[in-house]
Amino acid sequence: MAVAAVTDIAVNARHRPVPASAIALRQNVPDRHLERVLQVLVHSGILTSTRGIRGSYQLGREPNLICVDEIVRALSEEEGACGGPQSLIETDVVIPALQDAETALSETLLHLTIDRLARAGQAERL
Repeated sequence: MAVAAVTDIAVNARHRPVPASAIALRQNVPDRHLERVLQVLVHSGILTSTRGIRGSYQLGREPNLICVDEIVRALSEEEGACGGPQSLIETDVVIPALQDAETALSETLLHLTIDRLARAGQAERL
């Protein structure tokens, strides 16, 4: 959802911030959940926000400078900060396996930018 939201902003901002409600409507996701995700992205510098009743979002920098890996990491770090105690199977088996998979995926996502996704979205008229 986070990558789709950032791509949506890149496609639809056109030099003005995009309301979260418009993103939620286009992406068919609950406003409340989307707001939490967007705030994580603001705190990580991927997005900037305009506060208030007409709160809205825009890219924190040019879309060719935002890679998908950065978005995924921002959300992973947020989820990790909220985690509780872990079992032995988590720490000894699951987490190392996921870290290996994340490393491989990260190498690919470093080359995938929001600019590239936005261009594809514009071509598809999304």
